[in-house]
Amino acid sequence: MIQIGTVTADIRFDAGTLEKMFADPEGVLKDVETFWKAEEPMRYTKGWHDGVDVPVDWDHFRTVVNGIAELSPMDRAEHPALATTRRVMEQEDRFIDEGLEHLCAFLPDNPATLDIKILFTGGIRAYAFAREHVVIDSTSRKWHDQDLTIDEKASWILNLLVHECWHAGYSENRDQRRETPPEDEALYRLLDNIHNEGLATYVNYTAQSVFPAPVEEDFRMLDDPEQVAAKFASMNAILAKRHTIDEQALKKLAWDEGVLGRAFYIGGAYMARVLDERAGRNALNDTIAKGPLSFVEDYNRVADEEYRVPIRAG
Repeated sequence: MIQIGTVTADIRFDAGTLEKMFADPEGVLKDVETFWKAEEPMRYTKGWHDGVDVPVDWDHFRTVVNGIAELSPMDRAEHPALATTRRVMEQEDRFIDEGLEHLCAFLPDNPATLDIKILFTGGIRAYAFAREHVVIDSTSRKWHDQDLTIDEKASWILNLLVHECWHAGYSENRDQRRETPPEDEALYRLLDNIHNEGLATYVNYTAQSVFPAPVEEDFRMLDDPEQVAAKFASMNAILAKRHTIDEQALKKLAWDEGVLGRAFYIGGAYMARVLDERAGRNALNDTIAKGPLSFVEDYNRVADEEYRVPIRAG
């Protein structure tokens, strides 16, 4: 347990589930259902699927584990997913010293407790998520489809962990918000998502000075004015459509375009960067203490006219 300003943190890494998958993939395949019930990251993964209303891809999980089972013991031991995770595990102390300090610099002076397990597994649908704790899919093609060294992959994962752990700080501040939510509940849910994912993306974008991640697609888009313009327009279009489509259709649109299409991540991160550069870090962090509506209002006051976020009631 360490203290950084008003943040109390206890962050610990655990690769036990991934190690089991490589040590005994045959045993995992014999009873997949029991494995998912017994292993902590698999239980959180099931909860994540239920929360976002996306089905578990059981075939994908079995394919990944079966691929491990077909390897020789030597090839299993040298598998990039296992080697990368072990390199990440070696840097747990560095993450707590440097990564945690970086993410805490993007939180307001409210009391917050980051009690987080970082759990490594494989064969799941999401390459990473934060739900109660943080789960990383070390076997995801995201980490291994490009020609990177083990150290470069480990740095990329550590960079993403800054993003995922920061989410816990954002969540801790929800109950302390100073603003009164608007009557437009659909708007507030969307703004919360944009605020949360946008700032988290900006936090790990700026964490590249600690943990480089030059091939991260979100960062490439954030550095490309054309991509920023496209994602920003998509984000505003989603906000506008809350007046014209039903709740289920809006939820699907937000998932497909805002999350999978990265509009909330890139649009929100651009807003965070503008607010940080033009109003200052304290102003940016204070939006977390106030709430997502204030984030948009404060951003609009310093934004260029063509990059404002219309939040007029419909």
